[in-house]
This record gives sequence, C-alpha cells and structure tokens, in this order.
Amino acid sequence: DSANVAPTQREFLNEFNRILEEEEEISSVKEAFDVEEEETQIISPQNLCLAVSLICNTFNGGDDDDNDNDSCNSIEAINNDDLLCNLGRGALRLGWIYRARPCSATDTNQQAFLCEDGNAVFPKSRVFVEVFGIEAETYLFRDFVLPGDEIIMNFERLSVVQTVEVKVKTDNDSESFLIQSISFNITCVPIQDLTIGKMFGSLQLASY
Repeated sequence: DSANVAPTQREFLNEFNRILEEEEEISSVKEAFDVEEEETQIISPQNLCLAVSLICNTFNGGDDDDNDNDSCNSIEAINNDDLLCNLGRGALRLGWIYRARPCSATDTNQQAFLCEDGNAVFPKSRVFVEVFGIEAETYLFRDFVLPGDEIIMNFERLSVVQTVEVKVKTDNDSESFLIQSISFNITCVPIQDLTIGKMFGSLQLASY
C-alpha cells in the first residue's frame, strides 16, 4: 500500500520546510498585531539606523591574487552628515512620519519653525492633515492619517515654495477641531536643520 511507504529524504525536507513557513507566517501576523497595539515611538537622530542590504560580487579576470582593486574592500559607511538636508536650495521632496505628539516634542533647531497646539487632544485614531505651500498658495497634502503613517510633500513643480503650514485636525469638515498648527522653512541649508529623525511638532522627518 503506497500510504505506508516511508517518504524520501527530499519529501521529508519539503514537508518540514512547509511547516516552518506556516509557523513563521503565523508568528509574523501575531507580531503585526502586537505592533499596532503599541504606542508610536520617536526615533531620535542619535539612535537612527539606516538599514542597507548589500550584495557584493567580485570578478577576478586574471590568475593573480592581487585584491587591491577589489570593490568589496572599498565600501564606505553612510556619513552621519548625510542626515542633514544640505542641498543649498529648496527641497524637491520631503517624507515625514506622523507621530501624534504635542509641540513640546519638537527638537529641531530651525528658528523659523512655529508650533501651536490646539484645544483638542491627539487621538490614537486617524486625524486629518493639511499641508499648505505658502508661496504657491496651494495644498501639497490633504488626507487622513494614523500615527506612524507617512506624509509626502512634493515640491518638484512648486520650486517657489519655501514655507509650509501644516494643520492637524480631528476631521475634514468645517466643524472639526484644530489639534496642532505648525509652519517651517523647507530650504535645504544647515540653518534650517532639516535633519532626518528630527521632530517638527507631530511630524518627524524621514527622508529628503
């Protein structure tokens, strides 16, 4: 009877790997739910890590063992200065993480930065965020977000914009309450302190 035949080594390994994959999938789902229940945390610039995946292949075209020109031996670490947006002009794109934090969480040194908390408290549920480009007199972002969501400000066709105003509200209608109002300069020069990881009120700079 074929039902009583012992599995081959390959069949045994395939079944074993399938069980492992199912257990990992269950574990991943459980971890995802656990993360959603945790309060959002701020990443300070000092503790910020940039995860980079590298695959380095070397090609030896000769028979010698000289590795002086081996490209895998000349990989340089990311300089911490790269966290600061220092392009000498206005940013073309800024990515932010909404952290649902009051103005007191701010740690940027930008002198042009202004922040005022409204009467409403920060909910753990979604809020409505408006990003307005002052000089262009146009909205750059208007949508609902949750703590931990990304907010993209794209300035590629709005190079005239130097200052943005951000309003965090309880909803998108006229009856909504203001939670926070902030404004800041988006010119990428050191004095404006557009540094990845820095907090601008409830927003944390994530990319430029």
